[in-house]
Amino acid sequence: MSHVEIHLPDPCGETGRFAGEELKSFLSRCRLSANVAAAFELDPALGDDEFRLSGRGSYVVRGGSETALLYGAYGLLKQFGFRFFGPDPWDTVIPDGQIIPPEVNVRFQPAYELRGFFAVEKRDTEEFLLWMARNYLNFWTHETNHPELCRKLGMKLRGNPPSGTHRLFEDFLPPSVYAGNHPEYYALHQGKRIFLMDQHGWNICTSNREAVEQLAENLCAALNPGGVLEKVSAVAFAPFDNGYWCECGNCAAQGNPTTRMLQVADLCSKAIRKKVKRPVQLIVPAYHETLPTPDVPPGEDFDYERIAIEFFPIERCYAHTIDDPSCPANALSKKCYDAWAELKKFRLSVGEYYNVSTFASAALVFDDSMAHDLAFYHRTGSRFINYMHVSTALWGELAVNNCAFASETGGQPFDFTDFLEKRYGAAASVMREFYARLRRFSRLSKALFHYFGTGEMEPGKSHFRMARFCLAASLKDPTGELPFFMPGHFEEHCSTPEIPSLDEALELLGEAENLLKKADPAGDERIRKCLETDRMRFEYTLRRVRFTVAMIHLLQAEKAGKNDEARNLAAELREYGEAMRKDHLSVAHIREKGAPNLKLYVNALTVTELQRLYMAKMEQYHQKIEPLSDDEAYTVRQG
Repeated sequence: MSHVEIHLPDPCGETGRFAGEELKSFLSRCRLSANVAAAFELDPALGDDEFRLSGRGSYVVRGGSETALLYGAYGLLKQFGFRFFGPDPWDTVIPDGQIIPPEVNVRFQPAYELRGFFAVEKRDTEEFLLWMARNYLNFWTHETNHPELCRKLGMKLRGNPPSGTHRLFEDFLPPSVYAGNHPEYYALHQGKRIFLMDQHGWNICTSNREAVEQLAENLCAALNPGGVLEKVSAVAFAPFDNGYWCECGNCAAQGNPTTRMLQVADLCSKAIRKKVKRPVQLIVPAYHETLPTPDVPPGEDFDYERIAIEFFPIERCYAHTIDDPSCPANALSKKCYDAWAELKKFRLSVGEYYNVSTFASAALVFDDSMAHDLAFYHRTGSRFINYMHVSTALWGELAVNNCAFASETGGQPFDFTDFLEKRYGAAASVMREFYARLRRFSRLSKALFHYFGTGEMEPGKSHFRMARFCLAASLKDPTGELPFFMPGHFEEHCSTPEIPSLDEALELLGEAENLLKKADPAGDERIRKCLETDRMRFEYTLRRVRFTVAMIHLLQAEKAGKNDEARNLAAELREYGEAMRKDHLSVAHIREKGAPNLKLYVNALTVTELQRLYMAKMEQYHQKIEPLSDDEAYTVRQG
């Protein structure tokens, strides 16, 4: 029986020891043709996440830190044929047969310094965090269930205000505490001070120096020992999501919302430097009304070192790459991004949306456009990257996105062929055809499930806000005047080489459904479980699309006076809607219980934001169903 021998550096901390344990444990689970030895060495000439592998049978793993040694252990395992495609046990691939120790000469240096996911609550598992480390991802939230494991894996943790990312003002300058004696701290609207600070409330009076100083004082207290953010090294410094801005003359004189937010951040950062002993970075979002660069240049003493910008292209579409000039939505997003990239003094990061709120873990794949976009962001100066709302279990097809994201942010092209062959074995060729259909269908993702920008500004706004197309809003429009389709971007019958029509999308999903039925695990239990999870996630996605299409056709039939057709469509709508109300599993693992917008994910129906319209149509056409629960009836206003 072969033997695995590990040599660790002296001295060695827990991360280095864990690197040796992981390598030995996994190699012991396969049949080696010969003994294997691995010597781990720290090399100060390498970067913190950089490693080198060399040898054949007897290996040297050199890393710039103990975290890099851990990455090196996983890199060596991949040379032996191990794969880590997801946090579920069936997505770890252990090589079959006798393994001949390979000759290895590998260099790894990640493209991005911070690589990971944007989250705001305790919903991680040990398996999810280990998957991240095994794929060289290092960025998660301090709201973790496993802080000690995060430390051992070398994770960098982002902090958020306790109530959520956009609750900075609500948490650290609450009206319940200050409005009585200091109404002037809060926004002025039509001559009155507004104390409303819900999820989409009114931001503070940013020009009120005393208000900002009190905000800074409270933030420092939270960051110091005993405070709710005492272990945080970076804080999301965000205004309200789709919120409103003070209209007083002094605030207007400050400049655009971006300028105002940066001035608040600068004062707070300088206070933190004086009152908090460790360095803390404030992350200001370029998002919605703060997408444009400041219209008043920051002062000479602005704290560029401790204030970073995170660019959020939420209005983008995924039918086109982010720098495609033919796409109006992406062209306007890119124009804003380019302006930030030209301001070289700012540290620039990107927050993407590969599982944005209303995608809700639908089986959408973006590996092709993702590779292009991540290379573009890196080439133009971004060094920090994450995406929002990653699910932490039961990925199914989402493993493609997450593995591609990990590969590309690590500076390594995603090997889709390797993914297919290792994950699906004998079913790989069928699944290649399946993913080809799913990939083209996914180009309609923002149009069907969320929203995208039209390339124009929203009329009547005093500050920057993109106009947008949102199918859910159109379907719920009481006037019936909003369009269901967007010419050139979301057509009912006419496809283009870049974008399928709705008709083609249904055909693609039908073909994909048949291919998935044909995929044969050939008696392999691990592959059977992979396909089982794929089918669960695909069926959920297919049902959501068919529900949405039935709603479109029902409203079209009503407008055309086709009453019999409308009644038949209402019965079809009921079939999909009631099945979606029973589906809780597909929308699990996205938000923690008790999170502010948890009710969005009560079941598969609630993520559509059409549950009230659905109930109205069921009543209108005398379709008997159970009434919505309070949680089901709650509709979250999406950012």
